[in-house]
Amino acid sequence: FRIGGVWLDPVVGKKLQVLLESGLNILLDGPQGCGKTVLARSIADSLGMVFVFFNCGAVVEASDFFVSITVRASESGAPVTDFVKTDILVALEEASDNPERRYLVFLDELNRCQESARNALMPALDATRRVFHPIENTFIPIPDNVQFIAAVNRGREFTGTFGIDAAQLDRFAPLQMDYPPPRAEIEILARRHPKLSAANLEIIVSVANAIRSAA
Repeated sequence: FRIGGVWLDPVVGKKLQVLLESGLNILLDGPQGCGKTVLARSIADSLGMVFVFFNCGAVVEASDFFVSITVRASESGAPVTDFVKTDILVALEEASDNPERRYLVFLDELNRCQESARNALMPALDATRRVFHPIENTFIPIPDNVQFIAAVNRGREFTGTFGIDAAQLDRFAPLQMDYPPPRAEIEILARRHPKLSAANLEIIVSVANAIRSAA
């Protein structure tokens, strides 16, 4: 079991393998910049899944997970309301039509939207496996070829975040992440920035670790 382009602690990697094979919803918890988004995207790339990124920080109302509402003027000048499907809803519909393809829905910054709005996702994340389609005004099932991964930042240093209650946390299998060790971080940077010398890479990593320690 290998995920390309990222460093994983062997224990965390084994847990991740089990969770992916089981199809459970995964909650990535860890400090900013530790690679949660990169890991989710790398999982999709390595396993041949369709990656669907969704920024939960933009959610205000529960329906925002599935549609965005725009108002435009018709030819007569009268206001017309359009319902535009979000990437999540589009992915769910595509997954239903393409059962041979696997979809990974990444819910970034899950705790940056209010708890009341997150309740719209709860039926999708438990055994019910369905969500309310606000355009068709009915519930639709979540296909078996869709898996959810969410990421959160928790701590007093993060403003604009909201708590996650026990019922919502219970719908996820938690996976604690941390920064890679300095040597692994240097190897990652060397692959991404081959023009930088080893000495410069060590300086960059040393400065980054000093900043993290001070924070």
